[in-house]
Amino acid sequence: MRTSIVGLLLLLLAASCGRERRVDVPRQYAFPRIEVPDSTFAVFDNFPTPLQVNTSSKATITRENADGVWADIEYPTLNAQIFLTYIPIANQQQFASVVDNRTERIALNLGGNDAEVLSLTSGVYDSEIYVAAGRVTTPVQFIAVCDTAIVSGMAFLPAAQEAVGDSLQPVVDLLRRDVLHMMKTLGQ
Repeated sequence: MRTSIVGLLLLLLAASCGRERRVDVPRQYAFPRIEVPDSTFAVFDNFPTPLQVNTSSKATITRENADGVWADIEYPTLNAQIFLTYIPIANQQQFASVVDNRTERIALNLGGNDAEVLSLTSGVYDSEIYVAAGRVTTPVQFIAVCDTAIVSGMAFLPAAQEAVGDSLQPVVDLLRRDVLHMMKTLGQ
């Protein structure tokens, strides 16, 4: 019995040595490379409102409201959009109500994730930019206020929930860079 078990093991060992298969260890896994456009900007000044916005030259304005209240800035190669809203303010009560609403919307969009908050003043507008630390579909959000208007918006990445690790981080960094430039140069 013992010799038959040893013989069977030797037979299995001999059979497994006959084929040569080469397996590279560790195996290489490739992730898609995201090509990020350079930092060139163009002025988008055909809002029917007195607002002037600098956007990436690689982005396109896909929709704009006839009243000049909102516009969608699309990055077709990155599958990303920035939704921009311009709200003229008539009185202080409306101002407080709109700021509270926009701040609450930003908190809801963050979904409980931590965010880096950038505050800046650029001529007419005081701005805050929120950059989420986790995987959210709205990783960059902003609000800019002045005496007569509020500009708010968010960057939208529909693929953020399905993304693996930080594979979309180059896109988030680009959107952060573009929104930061937009808020620095925002003017009337």
